[in-house]
Amino acid sequence: MRKTWTPRQLAEEWQVSYDHVLDLIAVGAINAIDVASPGTTRARYRIRDEDRREYEEANRAVKSPAPAAVLRRSQRNVTDVISFF
Repeated sequence: MRKTWTPRQLAEEWQVSYDHVLDLIAVGAINAIDVASPGTTRARYRIRDEDRREYEEANRAVKSPAPAAVLRRSQRNVTDVISFF
C-alpha cells in the first residue's frame, strides 16, 4: 500500500479531474503536504494515505433506505356503486 499519493494519482483512483483534487486541497477538504523546494512558485503536493482514508470515510455515500410500501386504495365492488340513471 502507498504511503503517499500525488493529486494526479488520487484523481485517477477516484475517477475525477486533477483540478478537482487540487480544489479539495485548496479549500482544506483534504490535507496535503507541499514538498516543493523553498523558493519555488509551483506547489508539489503529497497526500498521506491516512488523510485519503479519512476523507473517503467522511464523504462516503450512504445507501438510502428502502422506499416505504405504497398504500393503494382497495378495489370497490361493482355493487358498491350507486347508479344515478
